[in-house]
Amino acid sequence: RHDYPALPDRRSPSAREAAWSSYLGVLEHFQAAGKRTVLVLSAPELPAPMDYMMRRTPDSEGRIAGVSRDWWEARRAWLMARLDEVPRGVIIVDPTGLFCDAATCYAAEGETGLYFDQNHASIYGMDRIAEAIIAAAPPGREETGRAPTGE
Repeated sequence: RHDYPALPDRRSPSAREAAWSSYLGVLEHFQAAGKRTVLVLSAPELPAPMDYMMRRTPDSEGRIAGVSRDWWEARRAWLMARLDEVPRGVIIVDPTGLFCDAATCYAAEGETGLYFDQNHASIYGMDRIAEAIIAAAPPGREETGRAPTGE
């Protein structure tokens, strides 16, 4: 169920904290095991199913708008405020800048969809994310650090 443009809290604060604590524990476990760990944040969601979005009229640059950048930033504000809790050494890749400009997050560019449903990237969208992961954590590079790609 998608509630765009509402931003409902589906979890209680205690449930959200428990899930976050568990998530951090998994990242800490990987780090303690000496694994190079990359945390890829969520790509922006869409306001409607992709088959509906593709029926929209593209802008002058051939892009189909999804949600506003302001909506997306509000949607993920809780997470962004907590990223400093992510264990040191975890590489963070934020695909927001790959899907959004300063004002709009896009569903498609030209006739190529960035998503295959409301909140999962298409192969084309995933190619962008994969390139960002490789740039942030190239194969063979041992050192780790923070490498957000969002603006």
